[in-house]
Amino acid sequence: MKNRERADLARARSVGGFAAGWSPTTSREGAPWQPSRQSESVSHFCSADVPDYSFKSPLTFNRTIIRLWPVRPTDPRKEKTIRRKAIEMVVRDGLDGFSMQRLARAARISPSTLYVYFDDRDDLIFQLFRDEMAQLTTHIMDGFAPGMSFVEGLRVQWKNRIRYTLEHPLQSDFLEHIRYSPYHERFMSRVPTGFFLAMREFVVGACQRGELVRLPVEVYWSIAFAPLYQLLKFQRSGFGLPRKSGGPRQAPFVLTDEVVDLALEIVARGLKPTAPVPFSSLPTFC
Repeated sequence: MKNRERADLARARSVGGFAAGWSPTTSREGAPWQPSRQSESVSHFCSADVPDYSFKSPLTFNRTIIRLWPVRPTDPRKEKTIRRKAIEMVVRDGLDGFSMQRLARAARISPSTLYVYFDDRDDLIFQLFRDEMAQLTTHIMDGFAPGMSFVEGLRVQWKNRIRYTLEHPLQSDFLEHIRYSPYHERFMSRVPTGFFLAMREFVVGACQRGELVRLPVEVYWSIAFAPLYQLLKFQRSGFGLPRKSGGPRQAPFVLTDEVVDLALEIVARGLKPTAPVPFSSLPTFC
């Protein structure tokens, strides 16, 4: 190789190289660089599986030179850390106190690393919500079928919701933060609808079989599930309400199977269509 060719090759490598880096943008004479057209042009956006290009001279290639965009490799362990820290921050500081800069400091990475995994702050929050919703619905659907009787189906849902909340308290709190934020309506339109269709089929079937009173959906949900989540709050705090006047400020509380069965029995009894429901002109779920 002549000295001038060696110099040209060194200069080209100094700006990123060829097959494993960046292609030069100008030719030796200073004119805009153009790739050889001796073969079909192919686009590559990562450094893996790059063809081995031989060349006649530093700037004249036997095959088309391909400009390679550098892509930083992802690390599953690092992404898991980022997700965990993001959920912790949202639960602790709320969405208003959450930013990519603060997350980078908490995860001990550079802010630019976050954008290897997520487009921006909203994309990060959406991906967390989507994945945690998938986990929640998977838990709820475990052993559940839309054709179950209302009492049995509600019992399965209660048991599964209890298990998810107690096994994943941080993720459960994160979903609550999203539920009462402007993100919720926007995100719900982008998540799969299979779970909600199954729940609707369950409720409509119970109404048609005469097992469930027809109610507005908000009233139905408040009666069917709000008592459960209040009991879960007592369980997570470890305390219930005072037992008597002048007694301890808060009495210890444990969510036992007996307590769950008692609450579920009262809820199921209250949702049976045993008497006409007032305000029947309101829109109902089924």
